[in-house]
Amino acid sequence: MGKSLKDIDGMPLPNPSLIRDSGNRLVNEELDYDRDQLKILHEKSFAALNPCQKSAYKAIIHSVKNEQGIAALLLPNGRTAHSRFHIPLNVTTESTCEIRQGTLLAGLLMKTSLIIWDEAPMANKFCFEALDKTLRDILRTRFENSSNKPFGGLTIVCGGDFRQILPVVPKGTRADIVDASLNSSYLWPFFKKIYELNQNMRLYNRSLTGFEAGKIASFDKWMLQIGDGSLYDDIDRQLIKLPSDIAINSSQDPMKSIIKVIYPSLLQKYNDPTYLTERAILTPKNEMIYELNEMIMNIIPGEGRTYFSSDSICKASVKTNDEDLLYPAEFLHGLKFNGIPNHEMRLKEGAPVMLLRNLNQTEGLCNGTRLIIRHLGKWSIRGDIISGTNIGENVTIPRIIMSPNESRWPFKLNRRQLPLAPCFAMTINKSQGQSLKHVGLYLPKQVFTHGQLYVAVSRVTTREGLIILNADDEVGDPNLIKNIVYKEVFQNTHS
Repeated sequence: MGKSLKDIDGMPLPNPSLIRDSGNRLVNEELDYDRDQLKILHEKSFAALNPCQKSAYKAIIHSVKNEQGIAALLLPNGRTAHSRFHIPLNVTTESTCEIRQGTLLAGLLMKTSLIIWDEAPMANKFCFEALDKTLRDILRTRFENSSNKPFGGLTIVCGGDFRQILPVVPKGTRADIVDASLNSSYLWPFFKKIYELNQNMRLYNRSLTGFEAGKIASFDKWMLQIGDGSLYDDIDRQLIKLPSDIAINSSQDPMKSIIKVIYPSLLQKYNDPTYLTERAILTPKNEMIYELNEMIMNIIPGEGRTYFSSDSICKASVKTNDEDLLYPAEFLHGLKFNGIPNHEMRLKEGAPVMLLRNLNQTEGLCNGTRLIIRHLGKWSIRGDIISGTNIGENVTIPRIIMSPNESRWPFKLNRRQLPLAPCFAMTINKSQGQSLKHVGLYLPKQVFTHGQLYVAVSRVTTREGLIILNADDEVGDPNLIKNIVYKEVFQNTHS
């Protein structure tokens, strides 16, 4: 009728700020939850907190209410930082997040009260510094003197463990890796307090006997000594001796031996999600992963299907029109890079695979999500999610274009391929954050950086589930393995 609500006397008007925010998709997604259900979950979870957890919880709530910064170790959950905050993949000291004032993401940050960043010690300090500079700019109209406060005055909770793997610095020295860590940042002194969740909840299981509790406590102590670098049988070579019940020796084919131990009854159970999700073979480097996965893929029944990538050179990365002559397709197909699948990928129905890219975080399709293949299509696969929060969902994974973050070649490769990798075996780095019942650590070569051994042995939930096979002849004794710990990184990491 051409009239407004304002023209009707006594008619209540909607809140202008709510109307303005109703168009922000990101804010709506973050607020799309059932408060009644969350209240029930909160009450149940809060009642189960131990004293260490309760102390951290109260401190975080107090920080949010009083707009203070805080640091905390070993707090779970969080989302992928690079995708949420648009952090550049190749960060430097000058980097900032690609978020402009007035955008939907800026609007979401204006309404944010708390950011929890899990696995923080694994991220480069420049990622945090980029977010710090961006939040100081975006939040300057929300908080008083926000440009002078770390992260613009927003509460940031960092979760993680400095015993685990530190930021990856390509071709970096020990000093480079330590310098790239969070506690080497100018932000670290602003973190108010560190809360350590060091109480083993498994020890408080009332059904445990004294003997069982003693075994758990002993295994935890052994793992922490590995993480702290306080347990060495050969300090000069950084070697530790394996307990007899954990180490296995093989005079025959070591790969077949570790497969047999970790995947018993594989032919009968290869299609069982529970069987697959609770076990994995870990090894330090990618080249051995390909061999292990290919060997296991050949064992399970079925013809399978081979997927070939379509490779090309990004024309913007070269200064010539003769790239097709300089770098023929056959040459590009033979290139292998960390983080992207090979040109040739052979898959079978029933095999477990891991996503290598974030496709749809709200649906649980994130980098590291594991699936079981249910159908092999011509250009895609269908599979059931077997890890994360969307277990059981049937999803389709298409081919996408991927490019390596780092390359020694004078061009940028575009590879169109399924963003997947078989995950009967995976690298130690890729396993970080996962919990498994059966872990086989296979060492054709020793670990090569801080925290790798600790991450590998701490993936398993019980001592009985851990097996280590040392196939590195250079060490001399198969019961001795290397443990690399950069002790200087532990400075200022304890409360």
